[in-house]
Amino acid sequence: ARLTFNFARKGGFSGEEDYRWLELRRIIPNPVLWQLFNAGFIAGYQNVLLLWIALPADLVYRANAPVNPADLGIAAAWALFFIGETLADEQQWEFQSIKHSKDKLTAKQEVRAEQLKFDLKRGFISSGLFRFSRHPNFFCEQAMWVTFSLFGVAAGGPALSYASAGAAQLVLLFQGSTRFTEGLTLRRNPRYVEYQATTSMLLPWWPRPAKAED
Repeated sequence: ARLTFNFARKGGFSGEEDYRWLELRRIIPNPVLWQLFNAGFIAGYQNVLLLWIALPADLVYRANAPVNPADLGIAAAWALFFIGETLADEQQWEFQSIKHSKDKLTAKQEVRAEQLKFDLKRGFISSGLFRFSRHPNFFCEQAMWVTFSLFGVAAGGPALSYASAGAAQLVLLFQGSTRFTEGLTLRRNPRYVEYQATTSMLLPWWPRPAKAED
């Protein structure tokens, strides 16, 4: 639901395309190789991964165990990460909307633009949740599915099983896609390296002090 919502408000259903796909097509210009990549990774692997990360529900179903305190704690953690992801998405959307606005800003946007003037000057958001992680929405997305996999453990399943392997695969996929995204951002905005030097890529943490210029 989150991905569909963001896809829609970014114009996905009206022909707009994520800039990362354009870059991937530049990297894979051969139409045959692109179709193989499309069939193998986009249409193949990603759909298998979606099924894989949902398999803890199958383990819970098979266990037929009653709800226990661990389930409640896991559900609370999942909800916390969901709220964090939603908040990060909204902060990013608000920043990008102001940055790329071609119309006169509303009064509310003007207030936010004043608050975000340092980020707008640099060209990327580094405030709010983005003060503690360069990709808080990515972190929360991974944490949600890792947390979801724990329902299988709470139902009596092993910590390492077919049900937990999907979340592990998702984390590995995010390592590559996040670095790919950062490479594109750094190419468009060399000042992004300053942000990289002070702020954790994924795991939220207090920012490091910026190095003093000579």
